Amino acid sequence: MAESMNARAQCSVLFLAAASGSVDALALTALGHVFAGVMTGNLVLMGVTAGSGGARGLPAALALAGYVVGTVLAARVCRGADTGAGAGGWPQRVVGCLWLEVLLLGGFAGAAAASDGAPQGEWRTVLLVTAATAMGLQSSAMLAGGSMAAPSTYFTGTLTALFAQLPAGGPPPSTWAGIRLVAVVGGGAAASGLRVVAAPAAFACPVVLLLAALACQRAAAVGTALPAVRTGLRRAPGRRQ
Repeated sequence: MAESMNARAQCSVLFLAAASGSVDALALTALGHVFAGVMTGNLVLMGVTAGSGGARGLPAALALAGYVVGTVLAARVCRGADTGAGAGGWPQRVVGCLWLEVLLLGGFAGAAAASDGAPQGEWRTVLLVTAATAMGLQSSAMLAGGSMAAPSTYFTGTLTALFAQLPAGGPPPSTWAGIRLVAVVGGGAAASGLRVVAAPAAFACPVVLLLAALACQRAAAVGTALPAVRTGLRRAPGRRQ
């Protein structure tokens, strides 16, 4: 998928990978020790809780539910979007989904700041579900991006593809794919480090990285992207454009 991505798309995905790393770092350290974007991990946590008890099964299930909501919403918005590589960058509906994610992560940052970077009780649950919904939006939007996008919230497949061809003497691993792995680590490190020195600011890290990803897409103007979202939401389920 990523072989046909231009440099603008590659840079956007790097920032999205860093944003997802920062979101999951915050979910793990401040929102119940579960994941916002790595649903395999949450399914395992739910299984562990079912088998041996514990307190992380419910937060993991709520994060899974939020992720599904975000995925379905982005799929509805992006249905019928042109998934080919175009001179204008990502399809407008894909970009529009990312602007919706900006709104979610902006609210996420504001609510966390209001709690001085240490959300508790119901607010912690609300922030976890919000973060997971944002990650679902991002994952589904990248899927709709087709040949001009790449996974930005789950990286086991990227790691496997990066090295699987080596024993067979295939082409060398993609440099961009390797940098994406570094980016997710860097995003997690940035959010975790900020949380130590300035906890409220740490929760702004994901939305800042997401805005950087959108800045790499010249087609990301609100005036064209958000109307595309409204068009996608209004479309009847069986129709295509």
